[in-house]
Amino acid sequence: KWSLVRETASAGRGLRFTFGSAANYFSNATRFYLAESGNVGIGTTNPTEQLHLSSTGPVTLKIEADTDNINENDNPRVQFSQDGGQVIGRLGYRTGLNHLELVNETNGDIYLGANNADVMRLRSNSVISVYKSGATLLNMGPTGTDNGAVEIFGPNGNLNLLMSNPGGQPNRGLIQIYDESQQAQVGMYVNSSGQGLMFADVKNFRSENPNQPGTEIWYACPEGPEAAAYVRGTARLSNGRVEIPFPDHFIAVTSGQGITATLTPLSAESRGLAVVEKGPRRIVVQELAGGKGNYEFDYMVMAVRSGYEDYQVIREKLEVPRVAEEG
Repeated sequence: KWSLVRETASAGRGLRFTFGSAANYFSNATRFYLAESGNVGIGTTNPTEQLHLSSTGPVTLKIEADTDNINENDNPRVQFSQDGGQVIGRLGYRTGLNHLELVNETNGDIYLGANNADVMRLRSNSVISVYKSGATLLNMGPTGTDNGAVEIFGPNGNLNLLMSNPGGQPNRGLIQIYDESQQAQVGMYVNSSGQGLMFADVKNFRSENPNQPGTEIWYACPEGPEAAAYVRGTARLSNGRVEIPFPDHFIAVTSGQGITATLTPLSAESRGLAVVEKGPRRIVVQELAGGKGNYEFDYMVMAVRSGYEDYQVIREKLEVPRVAEEG
């Protein structure tokens, strides 16, 4: 049976709702407690908050809506309000959808934490920040021009990596990798002409070393003040002369400008060689001094790549938008 007990002891004044079969209703289990302070306890006679649920086992707070499953706009929700109702937040299911949402309805951020420390911040300007031990590890979200960016930080607080766009080109991508002083040392991006560019102190290719397991072979690319392509091979003079046509793939990627050729005779009897004709599709080689030799020689032809005729060696420093942290 139910009993209502009014406690008057100074140690704990309140109303106690009990249920049980004992004749002494004080001995029956307390199901609900209303303290003098106005705090309500369920499972406890010492509620420390306005609503205090307590149990030696699991505790579940259930908020159920739309029990007839008719109106999808009937949704369970918890609303938080302060400052006279001017600051409102909510946790629940989104109206008309089965999507769970956590929303701050005012111009404020949302924090997630663990071990009594912030681990994630959802800013009101759509930037997401991730923390560890008070230090920022990651920012991602819009820049000042509303295109997206991602920043990854090292333990010293400086950037390690930035994914963004070249300044003034919000629809073209960029990746930059930084040293400990936050100076970009490696990067790649798409420029205003739609060309993919890369930069680094050294450009390498690497492969496994078949002669020494556990090691790799690293070759470095040569550098120069132009974007060029080359073709090379071995040709043979016939009566002191030969025409060398360029392969179709070389013709397709070069502009026909800035063509140079290097020749190396493979005969000690050579009088020397000269390029007597050169164009976008071929070169013609002839032996010097009217020679009529019949021997092989090596050649290398280089030309400017098509579309890169105006390659700029000196450029304005690349501006890169950062994540807009302040919202």
